[in-house]
Amino acid sequence: MKKIGVGLIGLGGIADFHYQGLKGNDSVTLLGIADANKEILRKRIDEWKVIVYNSIDEILEVEEIDAVHILTPSDKHFEHVIKALEAGKHVLVEKPVATSLKEIENIKDVAEKKNLICLPNHNHLYTAGIIEARKLIDEEKLGKIVYGEFFASGLLNLDNWGWRASLKSAGGGALIDSGTHLIYQALYLLGSCNKVKAMTKKFFCKIEGEDTAAVLLEHDSGAISCIVQSWASKDYFQTPEVKILGTKGQLWIGNSLYENRGLYFNGEKILDGWPIETTFTKAIDDFYNAIQGKRQPLSNLEQSSETLKIVQKAYENCLRKS
Repeated sequence: MKKIGVGLIGLGGIADFHYQGLKGNDSVTLLGIADANKEILRKRIDEWKVIVYNSIDEILEVEEIDAVHILTPSDKHFEHVIKALEAGKHVLVEKPVATSLKEIENIKDVAEKKNLICLPNHNHLYTAGIIEARKLIDEEKLGKIVYGEFFASGLLNLDNWGWRASLKSAGGGALIDSGTHLIYQALYLLGSCNKVKAMTKKFFCKIEGEDTAAVLLEHDSGAISCIVQSWASKDYFQTPEVKILGTKGQLWIGNSLYENRGLYFNGEKILDGWPIETTFTKAIDDFYNAIQGKRQPLSNLEQSSETLKIVQKAYENCLRKS
């Protein structure tokens, strides 16, 4: 069987995870990489020994490339995804897919019109803990779910924030960036929500947006969840990233970056941890399986829309209070 030709567009730090994820997939072959930054391109040439292109337009002209990973700054995602789809390429795009709901709807329309697969890289859905947690919830092992907590904290003391420093290019701060991971996990485990309350503040980071956000959600099921994302404090206690409380039991999931990673049910560890790299590998495998028609992907653009709606409602909620 002919291998799927792949191109990587945008070669920042996240590209390393995508590169490693591709190496373990026998159905694909990396045919090219592109970035406007010549210094990054030179570095990747030495590391990866792959053909390089100076622009997205150049790499999209390569007929042998069937699919691309869009790993560029958030405010470029929409433009780059549309270009790739119009060029007939399947697309895996980093979060957030876009910074407006209208843009996501346009992406859906073009992908459907072109009969192409376009998926967000919601890699945290592919942790073994999240998959097993969903199974436990579906089997009602926890009883009626009453509360969920989704938490991530770290002290980001960067000398150069790049595009993340600007509200225009980032679309916001910590919430729309890494907070996106927490929100789509909440929706996956607890279902759609109907009410959003939020507070955001900037304490430490040299950016225009917030570095700390707390969001309360009321889900259609009646359950309440709390989303907390901070870039202003190191998590010395290795707090669980996910905690779910039900009338019959509780579970929590240790962050994949911590020593206590794993899934715990009613105080007992029932699943060992997983390195963060495996979540990228599984998400990438799911994308290429979807292209080959092997199965329905776990992540999709509808999740991206629902997640962005919550982010936007949270920001609007904060503006009304200010």
